[in-house]
Amino acid sequence: MVGLTLASCENATKKAPKKLQALIGSNKLESVDVQNPSVWSDIYCIAVGRVEDVSRESDFLHLEKEALVRNALYGHLAPRKYKDVELALVDEYLYGPSKISDSQELLSSLECDALLRAKITKFTNEFYVTYSVTKVGLSVDLINAKKEVIWSVSKEARSDAGAIPLSPFGLASGLFFATRNKHDEIAFRMIDAVARQVLSDLPDRISKQKGFISSGKSKLDMKSREDTIKEVSTALEGGNFMHALSLSEKMIAVGTKDDELFFLAGKSALGLGRFDRSRELFQKAVDLNSEEHDYHNGLGLVHLKTGQPSEARESFFKALKVRDRNAVSNLGIAESFELEKRYDLSAEYYFLAGSAAITRGQYAIALRSLAALEKLPKGSEIAAGRIKSLRAILSYNRGIGGARSLKPGRENNCNRV
Repeated sequence: MVGLTLASCENATKKAPKKLQALIGSNKLESVDVQNPSVWSDIYCIAVGRVEDVSRESDFLHLEKEALVRNALYGHLAPRKYKDVELALVDEYLYGPSKISDSQELLSSLECDALLRAKITKFTNEFYVTYSVTKVGLSVDLINAKKEVIWSVSKEARSDAGAIPLSPFGLASGLFFATRNKHDEIAFRMIDAVARQVLSDLPDRISKQKGFISSGKSKLDMKSREDTIKEVSTALEGGNFMHALSLSEKMIAVGTKDDELFFLAGKSALGLGRFDRSRELFQKAVDLNSEEHDYHNGLGLVHLKTGQPSEARESFFKALKVRDRNAVSNLGIAESFELEKRYDLSAEYYFLAGSAAITRGQYAIALRSLAALEKLPKGSEIAAGRIKSLRAILSYNRGIGGARSLKPGRENNCNRV
């Protein structure tokens, strides 16, 4: 299991870049009206394809730029609510025996709806003795199964350091900071920043249940829905669970059939410790849309909180069917086994949670999984082995720049529960 996990990381970050070429090649692409909602109505899954470096720059040649950019895009895609495809699986079709280059064939093989492709347009460090600028530019587009470009964007991130010296001290400090700006860490930060900027413009996935239904009589406009969702989400992020629940319950009272609103209401009730109501709300979200892994995770979490490990596992396994290898589901399963004192199984799933979290940039969850492994009762050879393996994977990712900081709170947390 350890070997497979490490191999997956290597495929996604080391082997692939050596063979990188333009994804489409001679495939003819057609542009479509991206403002048309029908364009996005069937887009539920996005796979991250190849990244091509067209910058022709000589800076940072020792870095595997394409792999780092691809991993960053993959990490920042997660919060956009689309189902994604593990990079290792995409690589299997791109670089395996079949070596699929046609985008339509690749999407069909992956059973996915759209392919994200990117070009590195700039990757430079301009150094002027006491002043330097690091720039990373990306051009990204999304193509559907019909080979239509349904979305595209170009962004650039930059880091400025140093200053024009006005004194000997200014000369020394400017030189220090300008030189520091050439370090790999700055490049990693700019890659992460530009990937985040690019995907912040990606339209949110269109829910299968759209809008609100008021007492079965009239549909409220989408703006009303979006404003309510935004206000509830903001309240949740600020820890104002009472306000979030109050807003949600008002819409529920008038007959909304919006699965996302029921999910957010469930989170609000969970934050207030109202477990019975939270369970009802999460269950309603699942009933309305069973293709959202977060909804199953929410239900599983309530079962854990109320001491129902078997029921919790059932929900978490359903979440894994929707989105395999998601870290939160594996973590929940691990905790359910620990509650039953089935420590060997618990160790296996803590390891799965940690390794899955690392591939998605969720380092707080990875550290939480490692800490939980280390707290399991001593004497389990499986737990000891998994601790050693997870530490090795964390160290490996730190070495390639994927885990630049393993401090909780700085991860790209795609989990919404």
